[in-house]
Amino acid sequence: MVQINWSGYLWDVFNGSWGSNTFSDSTNNVWIDTNNNLHLKITNINNIWRCAEIDSVNQMGYGTYIINLISNPITVIGNDNRTVIGLFYYLDDYNELDIEYSKWQVQSNNNLGQYTVQDHPPIESPAFPINIGNTSNKIVWHSNGNVDFEVKDLSSNNIINAWTYSGGYQTSLGGLYAINLWLVGGSPTTDGLEKEIILSSSL
Repeated sequence: MVQINWSGYLWDVFNGSWGSNTFSDSTNNVWIDTNNNLHLKITNINNIWRCAEIDSVNQMGYGTYIINLISNPITVIGNDNRTVIGLFYYLDDYNELDIEYSKWQVQSNNNLGQYTVQDHPPIESPAFPINIGNTSNKIVWHSNGNVDFEVKDLSSNNIINAWTYSGGYQTSLGGLYAINLWLVGGSPTTDGLEKEIILSSSL
């Protein structure tokens, strides 16, 4: 298992598959630059598309989680409708708190942002537009089960979007925090381009 130290935490770099996606722990897919920024990249090498994910080594619980995303999601995704940027707490498919950016295979969709609490079925916020980089992406998980989500422009300190879940479903403890870049259905990007995100700090 490849591990990296980033922003004061130890992370496992996922190498394997889930669904139809292949994830790689290669430094072509996950690396830290000289400014201590984290890069995750979907690569196409010999017609094999490899995605990227890191998972916190430590289990996470109630509290505040903030990921600073340098990249502008709409610039990263571009004309592709399969790429997904995920910033999330994960125990299993029924205990998950997500901030995600994707067109979700709808080419005309420019409301890339959405928050999700994986209840049964999942509870999803209204999708929201985003066309800016250098954002904080915050999840505040309360012990009563409520969850506050927020995306903020770090340059102006203006809140781009916020949503609170207070539906009563209790997401279970014991999961990890994860950051990933993957493809819906595991298929190649619809624009044929590799995708990369850059993050400046975590948790």
